[in-house]
Amino acid sequence: PTFVHRFIIHNTVEEKMAISVDPDSWSDGNVNLAELFNLFKMETAQKPAPAPQVIAD
Repeated sequence: PTFVHRFIIHNTVEEKMAISVDPDSWSDGNVNLAELFNLFKMETAQKPAPAPQVIAD
């Protein structure tokens, strides 16, 4: 299995899957149509762009 320790790019499909209510349902294949739709739904709220962050390893 693959383990994600942090996300470099935010608001991605992978991040939404990881923070969903029941992340195990994605690996089990027990996903309903509404959950799948919400996964690809874009946020349209007008927010200021976050300042870039430099991440050092």
